[in-house]
Amino acid sequence: MGFFVEPEQNPQNQQSDYESIDKDIEFTIMAMAKREHLSFEELNLFRLKDFFKFSREYGDTFDIKKNKKKARKRATQADIDKFYG
Repeated sequence: MGFFVEPEQNPQNQQSDYESIDKDIEFTIMAMAKREHLSFEELNLFRLKDFFKFSREYGDTFDIKKNKKKARKRATQADIDKFYG
């Protein structure tokens, strides 16, 4: 005779845990899309698999070092003269 333990029957807690995980995943994907400069309408056109492929190939989302903003050089009077000269 085997040992059998029935899982605890509490579908309400289990469902809310799954819903919170789903929400976390949704927010993460939306944040990634915004970092890739995609609108929500454009994100809606992707399948999940295609979005991750797009992000990996064309975006900098997965590369933390590239995500840091580069400092812009302030234009000097010599730069302005060169541009208009």
